[in-house]
Amino acid sequence: MKSQENDPLNTLPEDLSNAVSDTAEDLSVGLEEAASKMRTLKDELSVRLHLATVEAQDLREELLQSIDKIGQRFAELAEAVDEKLDKSQVQVHLGMMDAKERWDITREEVQRVFDVFKQDQSKVKKLMQEARLQARLAKLDARDFVAESQKQVSKNVREMGQQTTQALKRINHSVSEFLQHLG
Repeated sequence: MKSQENDPLNTLPEDLSNAVSDTAEDLSVGLEEAASKMRTLKDELSVRLHLATVEAQDLREELLQSIDKIGQRFAELAEAVDEKLDKSQVQVHLGMMDAKERWDITREEVQRVFDVFKQDQSKVKKLMQEARLQARLAKLDARDFVAESQKQVSKNVREMGQQTTQALKRINHSVSEFLQHLG
């Protein structure tokens, strides 16, 4: 039997042994470097997460302050709207009271005028009847005056006609005498 050590199949060549040893060593160094890089990455991530957390907290605080300011502004606006609404309601109420008072005064005045009209209705009827009677009398007086004036004008026209006739007779007589005197 041959010894296994001398058997070339059971022995690794030295180069291969060195290569495996180098590879194992390289692998070990690579793994240590990877572990170191992982620790560095972990530390960087930890720092970044810490910074992001701080930044997020700052943003949260700013956001909460903004929300508080907006809420305060809404509260101020609501208070101003309530105040203006109250003032408007008071103004509307005062306006309605004033309008009602004016309406009552107007209604009373209209009622008084209507009452006076009702009371004076008989007086108005009597005055209207008297006015109609006076108009009829004035019409009759006017007819009488016109008739009398026509009579007077007719009389005056007759008298003027007579006077004209007499004047013409005298002129005629004077012309005749003048002509006789001349000739």
